[in-house]
Order: sequence, then C-alpha cells, then structure tokens
Amino acid sequence: GHQSFENILKIKAEQILLFLLPALFLSLKGWVNGISIIVAIFCTYAVFSNWEKYFTNRDRLFWFLLLCIIIPFFGELFAQIGRSSIIFPSLDGPSRTLLAGIIFVYFSRKSLIDCDVAIGWGAVTGIASVLVSIVFFKEAYWSYRMATYFVDPITLPCYLTALLGLVVFSNLSSHSRVLDVLVKLACVIAVLYVCIGSSSRSSWVALLVLAELFILLSFKGQMRTKFIAHIFLMICVLLVYFSFDAVNWRINAIFMEVRAFIDGDANTSIGHRLGLVLLDLHLIWSNLLFGVADSALPTLEAFKESHPTLPKELYEIKMLSGSHNEILGQLVTRGIVFGGLSVLSLFVVPIYFLIRELRNNTRLNMRLSKMSLGFIVPIFFAGMTIQVFNLKMTITFYSLFLAFLYAQIIREKKTVV
Repeated sequence: GHQSFENILKIKAEQILLFLLPALFLSLKGWVNGISIIVAIFCTYAVFSNWEKYFTNRDRLFWFLLLCIIIPFFGELFAQIGRSSIIFPSLDGPSRTLLAGIIFVYFSRKSLIDCDVAIGWGAVTGIASVLVSIVFFKEAYWSYRMATYFVDPITLPCYLTALLGLVVFSNLSSHSRVLDVLVKLACVIAVLYVCIGSSSRSSWVALLVLAELFILLSFKGQMRTKFIAHIFLMICVLLVYFSFDAVNWRINAIFMEVRAFIDGDANTSIGHRLGLVLLDLHLIWSNLLFGVADSALPTLEAFKESHPTLPKELYEIKMLSGSHNEILGQLVTRGIVFGGLSVLSLFVVPIYFLIRELRNNTRLNMRLSKMSLGFIVPIFFAGMTIQVFNLKMTITFYSLFLAFLYAQIIREKKTVV
C-alpha cells in the first residue's frame, strides 16, 4: 500500500510537471530552461541509479528515436571539430537535446494516466497567460506589433500556434463535450487575435497549416465533411482578409515586394528573406562539408567579390540575425551532412514516424500522435521563413516535448503488444 501511494504521488507530480511546462512558456522568462534542468537532474539520477531497468531489453525503435533526439547536439559538435574550432556558446542551445534524451529514456518506462489531458490544459494555460500579458503589458509591444517582454512578435505567434496544435487534438474533458469545444474555440480565437496583432505572416502560414491538418486528421474518410470544412476555412480566411487592414496590407505587400525583388530592389521584408536565401545557398556551397560558424562569416568585401550587388543592409541582417530559414540555417552552420541529419531528426523523422503511428488502433497512441503533429508541423512550416530554434528556450521546449511524446507513444505500443 505504501509503495502504491508513492507511485500515485509520482504520477501526480509528473502530470503537474507536464501541465507546468507549457503553462508559462511564452510569458515568463527562464521558465522552460529552469524546469528542464530540474527534470533532467531528476531523470539522470533515476536512470543511472537503475541502469538495467532503462537500457536493457530495448528494441531498435527506442535506440533510433533516442539517436534522433540527440543528433542536433552531435551534429553541431562534429561540424565544429571538422572546422577545427570549438565554440562553446554555439553548443549551448543544441546541448538541450541531450537533456531531452535522458528525459526520453526515463519516460519511456513510465505509463502516465491522462498525460494528454495534462499537456492539453497546460497548453490552454499557456495561451491564456500570453493573452493576459498581451492585454495588460502593452509596453512590451514592438511598436504596434504584439509581443511579450522577452519574446519577439514573430517567434511568439508561431509557438502560440504550436500550443494551439496541442490543444485542438487533446481531450480536455471526457465528461463534458460542451466544455471541450468551448475551451478549444476560445483558444482558437485567442491565438488568431495574437497572430493578427503581431502582424507575423509566418504565424499566419503556420495557423493555416494547422487548420488544414485538423481537417485532414479529424475527418478521415469523410470526403463530404472535408469539403464543407474546406469551404468554411476559405470563408474564414476571406473574412479575416477583408476585415483587418493589417492583414490585407501585409498580404498585398507580398506580391509587391516579390515584384520589387525581381526588378532589383531587395530592400523590403520579402526582399531581405529572398536575398538571405541566395546568400545562404552561396555559403552552403562554399562550405559544403562542415558549414561556417556565424562568427566566422566572410567579410562584406569578400562577399562582394562573387556578389557585387550584395546590399550592405542584407549583410548586416545576416550578421546580426542569422538565416531567416531554419533548414538553410542548419545547413549553413553544420554543412550538408551534419546539418542535413539535424533537419531530418528535428522535422522529417518525427513527422514520418507520427503519421505512421496514426494507423495504431489504441486511442491514446492516436491522440498523442495527432497532438505531436499539431505541435511539430506548424513549427516546421514557420521554419521556412524564420529560424524557429534561434532561442535556447525554443529548442529546449521543442526537444523536451518531442522526447516526452516519443516516450509515451512507444510506451503505449509496448503496453498494447
């Protein structure tokens, strides 16, 4: 009885932890980093004090997923070794995947009750806390663009959309369908409000992708319902476009700025992004094997030898902000091999694995897979136009959730078998 009571306390503590992790992710600085370190210390002690329990009789899937989680760290490390230049600050962010790895090992032996509910309500709280911050602390705005005091107006709505992905695919209440729907609808409205208020086109793409994913996964095999849902989505998009001047202006500007770039004017938001893509492709080709560190970029004069028309403003953006594309950013700093492996482990493998897991018949497994896709896919598409892991807290949050969700999915598979 005493042992059972201790197990119940552990389960409750772990559920609380899963709730807390997303609850203040975007509204309290240092929250995720602090929790991740505490959890990693606990998991490290638990794993290494009972090594055999966690590492014996593990199948190939376990080792493969563990390898995928920690690849970003070793990709950065090996790229630096290949360049004969170890830069410890550049290893700090990727090292968070090592913490995620040990957390994955620990939770892969833990079957938690209602873990999806804890995550779902944590994400709801995370969205609500951002909304409170947006409403009451307007001094944090970047001019007219919504932001929190430590998260910029581009990163904020993109990760808020990822939290929404956790919410819409979760089961918030098994007792009240009405409560479940109302809370999810409120979260959709809140996230849409912040996405519009932040004027982040990257988040608009992420939100549209999430909406499409929700339709595809929620109405599987229901062609008529899917068609109606797509018509409804199209109507909602048009209503937002014609109802909000900020949205109308930002979308129209895309076409004007692309045309300006073609005509030779790169001094626009889209022009900068397209110019950075060309600059990144040049850097990848010039440093194909091990990439080039941000601190070791060629001088403007060296760039101008091969690209005489390169604007000084574009070079300064690259120096200060890095790439505006997560995939190209990984390839630039780690080379085609280690950067490519990092991209595969962060995005391609998880999405493929989770889509495959949707065929599993267990209800919890399917729900966790859908929640994971709802979290990962919007970040992946946002990563086409911004670097989604340029902050330590974002790579920490992403890798931790990936590790936990992987662990629970393979744990559920084992339970069923």
